[in-house]
Amino acid sequence: TLQCHIQNILYFLFLPWLVLHLPLSTNIFYFLAMISFLLVISFAPAATKKQPIPKRLLKKKKVLSILSFIVIITIALTLEEVFKKNVISGVVIESITLLPIFFPKED
Repeated sequence: TLQCHIQNILYFLFLPWLVLHLPLSTNIFYFLAMISFLLVISFAPAATKKQPIPKRLLKKKKVLSILSFIVIITIALTLEEVFKKNVISGVVIESITLLPIFFPKED
């Protein structure tokens, strides 16, 4: 929906600005990445009534979600601090969107 797109744009514009302007320790970002990893393990892949995931693909998509997370975080660890923090922030946002509270009840 349009509201969803606007919300995502705001997140992905505001969060990098916040990362640049708040002196947060990299260790905080590592901690958030670990929590995000647990969210990905617990809730990925996310399906909706409008876009269901066939049962035969669930395991494959879960494994791909976990592997993608690991690859992205591994790449982030090789980057300069500001880029590392921004990549981890993006991963955190994406993992939060996997939570069931972000899936409205559909009829």
